[in-house]
Amino acid sequence: MLASGTRSVRAGLRACAGAALAALLCSLGTPPQQHLIAERRDAYARVLQSCGRKKACIMRPNSAAHDGLLSALPVPSATTHFRSQWNENQYDYVRVWIAPGHDVPLWRADDRYVVRDAFHEWSAAGAPVHFVFVADSALADVRVVWRDSLPDARAGQVTRFTDRSGWLRSATIELSTRSMSGKSQKTSTVHAVALHEVGHLLGLEHSDDEHDIMAAWVTSFGLTARDILLMRALYGVEQDFQD
Repeated sequence: MLASGTRSVRAGLRACAGAALAALLCSLGTPPQQHLIAERRDAYARVLQSCGRKKACIMRPNSAAHDGLLSALPVPSATTHFRSQWNENQYDYVRVWIAPGHDVPLWRADDRYVVRDAFHEWSAAGAPVHFVFVADSALADVRVVWRDSLPDARAGQVTRFTDRSGWLRSATIELSTRSMSGKSQKTSTVHAVALHEVGHLLGLEHSDDEHDIMAAWVTSFGLTARDILLMRALYGVEQDFQD
């Protein structure tokens, strides 16, 4: 009887866990998929407008510090497998749907193009993944949706879904239209946060360098040499920064 009761408890826990994942997927507008593991990454935006006495000033790192990364970062071999990245069999066709936000307060139609530019910027930096934009959410591997606000005043968050081998299979990016002050998010901030979330989408984690777009608190407005180097190292892309 005791063994039977233990099995019942374990079965109940498994059912609850499965229900929780299904609820998360449903809340993101993504149909539950078997054998996928959900993992979430967040971003906060802090816009620094001046270097006055009462405001912090983020200084750009000198080029010598970034040049040193060339020797510090290993270039993976073709057989190296990182967790949470796209499989090379998917490089040519990762489908992205960017939702309209007509029902979301403070949403601007032009922000859809701002987000699309963020995907293009990573591709121009050497990301081997080819993003294809689709008009039907049901066909998408990646969905970008708008929120009036996110928990803890986050500016954005991404939920990545990986298979049991660690390969990315799908993702949902959520972007807040409202800043921490409650006002409309600036276009430049939307772009920066989108860059950050697409970095997570590619498999990058948070950087401990506050200058990077991948810093947990986004203060940069563009990709740094370090962001690009880490992405290229992740995918084994040849490093070339002669210019």
